[in-house]
Amino acid sequence: MRTKLIIPALLAMLVVGAAQAFAQTATVVTHSGQRIRGQLVDMGNNGSVTVRSFGRDQQVPVSDVMMIDFVGDGRNMPQRELAAANQSDGLVVLRNGRTLNGRLVDMQPYSNQAVISGGFGERNVPLNQVARIYFGTGNGNGYNQYGNPQYDQYGNPQYGNNNGANPYYNPNDNTVNYGQYGNPQYGQSVNGNGLNRTVTVPTNQQWTNTGINVQRGQTIHFRAGGNVTLSQNGDDVGTPAGANNGRLAGNSPLPGVTGGMLIGRVGNSQPFAIGAESEVTMPANGRLYLGINDDYVRDNMGSFIVEMWNR
Repeated sequence: MRTKLIIPALLAMLVVGAAQAFAQTATVVTHSGQRIRGQLVDMGNNGSVTVRSFGRDQQVPVSDVMMIDFVGDGRNMPQRELAAANQSDGLVVLRNGRTLNGRLVDMQPYSNQAVISGGFGERNVPLNQVARIYFGTGNGNGYNQYGNPQYDQYGNPQYGNNNGANPYYNPNDNTVNYGQYGNPQYGQSVNGNGLNRTVTVPTNQQWTNTGINVQRGQTIHFRAGGNVTLSQNGDDVGTPAGANNGRLAGNSPLPGVTGGMLIGRVGNSQPFAIGAESEVTMPANGRLYLGINDDYVRDNMGSFIVEMWNR
């Protein structure tokens, strides 16, 4: 009898674990310009989108949502795309560049499905094929290229104090400030506990400078999201855990590790695997770089969004 009770419990744990592993990562942009980056948990019957960011669930009313961006941070959208969105009640942009004039009526991140309703009826679209979903202009605020500069990508005011606007506000929560050539303008040394940083890692370049200097023996916690295309084959897709089909990449920095996986290195030291979430003890002193375990990066599309902290 005891064995019979244990087996269903183990199966339930496996199902929950698998669901969490395949949750989609995206940036939810509101009409006020707030940007909330995290894992999409649900689009519930209560009329809200639930986003899990830094381990906390935040519910955003659907009426407040302007757009969900699955491949970027919700900024600098193509003008032609914005114009089309302004003339519709809803627009879905696929990763191959095609669009669907339709409204999102249901989203099941853990089963990788979005239900779109339009002149074609209702259609199920795999979320890993979606670049962006526009919700319609709603309260009359049109789409614009820059959003509202008063807010950062997590919905926290950039200047001054929080004044109670966001329960998750953290004045030490910063994103990397990139210079003219895409490299951080300055380095931050991590001494003790205090790192809380998010970095965008483009998958069409081998390494990205995080702007962080680490010390040998420090333990950094990484949590990453993003859905990317790893070659000109549209079915060759993956996440920070690597290619969905588990393939290798023979001439990659870590040839024995799944191709397309998020990896790191310190200075010019030996690369190490990171994946979707892990704690890594830094192997050396120096600048931390993040990259993709691929042998040819120029045909990749999409980015990883990586949260890093130490305790």
